Amino acid sequence: MKLNIKQGTIHVEDTYLKQFKNIKKVSFPKSLRSLPMGAFYHQKALSKVYFEQDITLTKIPESCFQGCISLKTMMLPKSIVSIEKYAFKDTTSLEEFDIPPWIGYIDPLAFDGWKDNQIIYIYDQKHVGMIKTDAEVVLLKEEDYQEDEIAEGYYLVTVKGGHVGRQYYYPMKLPIRASSKKEASDKARYLPRVKKNHKDVVLSVEKISQSTFYQQVSNNNKDPYFN
Repeated sequence: MKLNIKQGTIHVEDTYLKQFKNIKKVSFPKSLRSLPMGAFYHQKALSKVYFEQDITLTKIPESCFQGCISLKTMMLPKSIVSIEKYAFKDTTSLEEFDIPPWIGYIDPLAFDGWKDNQIIYIYDQKHVGMIKTDAEVVLLKEEDYQEDEIAEGYYLVTVKGGHVGRQYYYPMKLPIRASSKKEASDKARYLPRVKKNHKDVVLSVEKISQSTFYQQVSNNNKDPYFN
């Protein structure tokens, strides 16, 4: 299941999260300020975590994603300044993980249980040697950090859509996973509400970052037109 925390939520209660047993994706609204300790503890199906832009969450709490063995996609927002004890313990499917330059505190055991085939990138000298983990810890220069890197396989396809008459259309922005622009374009043509009878139905196709991709997914999920 996909869990979308409602916009306006400031704090998510532990009792609320415990009722969900098979979360695969979770999206946090920009209003969120805090999560409980062990928020997604041993959510073994959880694979993707998305933070809305301008979120106010400042801390990844203790054991927040501990035991999330399927977690593969996460980019920390600019609001996060602290990563607590066991926050990412045993999240062994994250092949690479960026700890952004603005992170002020990392508990030494935040990445406990990581394997030697995983890589953690850090951008602050003070964290070198502090993190206790079997993962490879690589120190990079702050200018090397790419907050919104273009990702392979993520596309934004703008197409003609809508039920507004044969000659008129509504420009629909569709986030598409594909191996090429052609494949992304072909997939978009056959989605609901797309004006398939228009020869030039695809207006544009562009590669985008993962964060832009999931932002568009979130936008479309909230748009009444797509629901």
